[in-house]
Amino acid sequence: MKINDAIRDLWKNGFFETHQSVSVVNKKLEEANGMHPSNVIMNLKSCNFLRKENKGWIQKNRYTSKISSSLSGDQKQIELQDITNDKALINSCKDNYSSENYWDAVFNALRHMEVRVRNKSGLPASRFGADLMEHAFKPKVGSIKIPSCATPGEEDGFKLIVKGMLMFHRNAEGHREETIDKMPALKIIGYVDYLLQIIETAERR
Repeated sequence: MKINDAIRDLWKNGFFETHQSVSVVNKKLEEANGMHPSNVIMNLKSCNFLRKENKGWIQKNRYTSKISSSLSGDQKQIELQDITNDKALINSCKDNYSSENYWDAVFNALRHMEVRVRNKSGLPASRFGADLMEHAFKPKVGSIKIPSCATPGEEDGFKLIVKGMLMFHRNAEGHREETIDKMPALKIIGYVDYLLQIIETAERR
């Protein structure tokens, strides 16, 4: 059994209904499956049914057959609340999403991420888009840093990810009128949710 599958089983059985520290998760994986993961934090981060909160990991939603179908790719049943419980993110794009205007839903989700970075970093409104991300997350000199980044290379990697999200996805939505299907939109918004969870851990330099 893969580690992520074992974590999913713990979720199904209600293990993540309360906050669980990394050490407790490791112990549970060892007890239940005889596993000794080398970096369980990376496994937890990749599980889109969990979120980091208060120095522990907790489920985004209680396991149900509907969510199980959603995570398996049954896009007809997936709603924003199935991929995130970040109310501010949901509110930023729910109107467009509900009206099936997925192109603008993605644009608004990414604009919301930009606003959150500006608020977190304290940078002025004159900094926006890729320039904002550069000044916020540039290794050693950016206004904020991500505690989980162990090296300047990792800091630079995160900066490039958030810059790329804006330059590739948001700029496309802002510069032309096109369409996008529901499933790709959900995947992008879901990844924005993941990035926001990391951004919320950022600290001022």
